[in-house]
Amino acid sequence: MQKEIKINVKDCVKIFKNNDVNTVAIRKLKCKFYPGEISIIMGPSGSGKTTFLNILGGLDLCDSGLINYRNQDITKFSEEELEKYRFNIGFLFQFFNLIEELTAAENIALPMIMMKKPRKYIKSRVNELLDQVGLIERAKHKPSQLSGGEQQRIAYCVAIANNPDILLCDEPTGELDTQSTLNILNLLHSQIKENPNISIIVVTHDPIFKQIADRLYYIKDGTIIHEMNKDEITQDLKDRNLDHKSFGDQDFSKKMETLIDKESIVEDLLELQNLLKEKLKNLTS
Repeated sequence: MQKEIKINVKDCVKIFKNNDVNTVAIRKLKCKFYPGEISIIMGPSGSGKTTFLNILGGLDLCDSGLINYRNQDITKFSEEELEKYRFNIGFLFQFFNLIEELTAAENIALPMIMMKKPRKYIKSRVNELLDQVGLIERAKHKPSQLSGGEQQRIAYCVAIANNPDILLCDEPTGELDTQSTLNILNLLHSQIKENPNISIIVVTHDPIFKQIADRLYYIKDGTIIHEMNKDEITQDLKDRNLDHKSFGDQDFSKKMETLIDKESIVEDLLELQNLLKEKLKNLTS
């Protein structure tokens, strides 16, 4: 049986215009995202990762191309329709984006208040989420009283408070230490198990996310240059002595440091492979 496609991106183009200078951030990008999957988007700085994530989240618009969400093209949405679309999405950012004046519990409650959920439900949901991330005792603490790892766990609770259909994560572990990073990976992985219809899309430089990825896209110069499915990712990790059984081992961090060093080389090789394919295609056409 063919798997349902939740988001189908076809020939997406985004151009930033500054006076007489046009910068192509996204060029003819194509990819697909599925329910119950964690998709990782990796690539060098300036490759268009965050721009693409903003487009998927309805925070920005592409200049041409199609983005079909459940068979609706969001590029044709009115502002009102885009606002409704964004209600289906949770956002998890690198710098937490918590409101300093509010406690941890109040930050988590805020998106549910905005959706006009019943007070009793909000209280129950806040406690459920705080318990899930092991921070019940920190409910009344403000962000400045929390560590970076604790802040990101609260930000995760904020992102999933309204049970989103899509969770978009922009470098969610960029400011975290190794243990806090592993905590976030475990939360994302458990979210898929608890909600098999959610689609989680993560933009990151950190190859540690390959441990939980179902699909991986490499992006460079605004386009996808390589894609890997679950089986290919698993085989790649095994080839590097980083199979899924090693996730959480005490030697894991050291192994990941080695992988990070090699990752830029892999990206360059993939780009070279892509260029050679294009040249061969031109020669044979």
